[in-house]
Amino acid sequence: MKVKPIAFVASPYAATTKEDVDRNVKFAQTVCRRIALETGAMPFAPHLLFPQFLDDHDVFEREHGIAYCSTMLDKSAFAAFFVPEWTPKPSSGMEQELLEVMGQQRLQNVYGIGWQQPTRTLGHCEFTLEGLLTHLADLFPPIARAA
Repeated sequence: MKVKPIAFVASPYAATTKEDVDRNVKFAQTVCRRIALETGAMPFAPHLLFPQFLDDHDVFEREHGIAYCSTMLDKSAFAAFFVPEWTPKPSSGMEQELLEVMGQQRLQNVYGIGWQQPTRTLGHCEFTLEGLLTHLADLFPPIARAA
């Protein structure tokens, strides 16, 4: 089986209420599912994985999570930064990931969805989720389902 390129997915996680955290998680799950099924890329959303075994409120454990994100950014073909309409700006974790990507020019393909700053800074056009999925499917054709 062919190795798939990794899509680093950043979107808000933390929120002031459990309902908002749940909504952010559902949003990230939906984005990852669509990337997985509609493109040939493998989504990786650290905020869906690491909170299962690391405490984001513990400074030591949060630093480990940030280091793991850095490792995955190095292995990713591209990064997509999503800011849903109910979030006024990227989260602090997203901003940290974006600064790392921009500061070290680690990735050539960085996309901003719902927030114009990363796309202006990196010279990419603004995408909607639908536009990004179409673009990624052109770059990384999806595997057809068996009949």
